[in-house]
Amino acid sequence: MVLTGNNSVKQGLGGIGDILTKDSFYGYIGSASNLSGGRWRPLSLIVFAVEYQFFNDNPAIYHLTNFLLYICCCLALLRLLKEFV
Repeated sequence: MVLTGNNSVKQGLGGIGDILTKDSFYGYIGSASNLSGGRWRPLSLIVFAVEYQFFNDNPAIYHLTNFLLYICCCLALLRLLKEFV
């Protein structure tokens, strides 16, 4: 629903405008009038769109990106914790 079924993500870099201005499920459902509630979470969808633009449906790239982002978060947390010691 967020990756392979989302038309905004499948547009790659061209879909970033829709991702930034519409609900997260807009690319999947297709009509903003059918959506209730607010689900504006563009960061992960933008990352998916960039990955889709350059690597299409390669799951290894998506896993590698998630792993690298996790490592960055861990390093940032470690640096923050070192400030308190």
